[in-house]
Amino acid sequence: MPLFKTTSEVRKYLLVDSNMEFETLLTYINEAEEKFVKSLLGDLYPVLLADYTDHTDAEGNDVNMNPDNLLLLPYVQRALAYYTGYQSVTHIGVSLGEAGIQEQFGANSRPAPRWKTRDLKVEYINQGDQWADSLLEYLEENASPLKYNDWFADEKANTAMQGFIVYKTSIASQYIDINESRRVFLRLKKRIREIEQGEIKRLLCVDQYDEIVTQIKTGSLSANNTALINLLESYISKKALWLTIPSIRVSVTDEGVTIHSSNDSVVQKSSAQEKEVNALLDRLKLGDFGYEGDWQKVEQFIIDNIANYPLIEASTCWTIRSTTLPRYKVDNDPCNKHFSV
Repeated sequence: MPLFKTTSEVRKYLLVDSNMEFETLLTYINEAEEKFVKSLLGDLYPVLLADYTDHTDAEGNDVNMNPDNLLLLPYVQRALAYYTGYQSVTHIGVSLGEAGIQEQFGANSRPAPRWKTRDLKVEYINQGDQWADSLLEYLEENASPLKYNDWFADEKANTAMQGFIVYKTSIASQYIDINESRRVFLRLKKRIREIEQGEIKRLLCVDQYDEIVTQIKTGSLSANNTALINLLESYISKKALWLTIPSIRVSVTDEGVTIHSSNDSVVQKSSAQEKEVNALLDRLKLGDFGYEGDWQKVEQFIIDNIANYPLIEASTCWTIRSTTLPRYKVDNDPCNKHFSV
């Protein structure tokens, strides 16, 4: 039994035909739960599902659900509805049988053109991602050992407990243009992990980094660590995107390396050319607003405020470092009329 019981429940969040049989949607609801929702809720999923199954009537109306779960349910169902639409949009109206793949349409209707179907699928996944982030924001604000503890104690589901400074989409979106996309953020997480575990841990020294991560997990950030994090978030987000962009439209499979592009008959789309990509990479890296400038700001901030960070000051990684800030050179190029060192 999924977190919907009727088509009318789905229609609260997603516009579907009133004649749509629930059994038709059920396959895609189950797929959406497995692919998207279970990982968001973690250990809270079976608890919420059991409460919903046992304490709602045949139409999905509340008959003594836990009040906290009842408040959470609309966040979950809205994201689930859009993910269900995303899973179903290319399959509804198509059947596989003895006669092969058949397309169905009534006497007074016709299949939507391909561009509308494509746009609808993009809209569904974008809306699903946005409401999934809203669900996570709600849980982060309200979860505690006394409320939604199954999610709060699950380090895989509770993004704040995963041990990162930049741990969710809304943080990264403050500094880089990713359109609040959870899917893009998930692509960045590998780079965020590498940056934090490498550069940031070396910069702050292990004890200070561990203190910050612990305070993030427990929701007890000090004023000094908050000031430091505000500078670090910008650097981490920009460099993670800078490192990810070259591979974001490339897939490596057993059939080789594929570059993705798109084109349809109404609005022509093409992948950004090397010139545009390089311009974006430069903006992310260079100048006062690139990640190199952010790095210098962090280093200068620590030097100016070292008395507020005794864990850094007492660490060997601080005492052996040079206090002279690095000066970043322009990359050398055969076409340049100069050579930078």
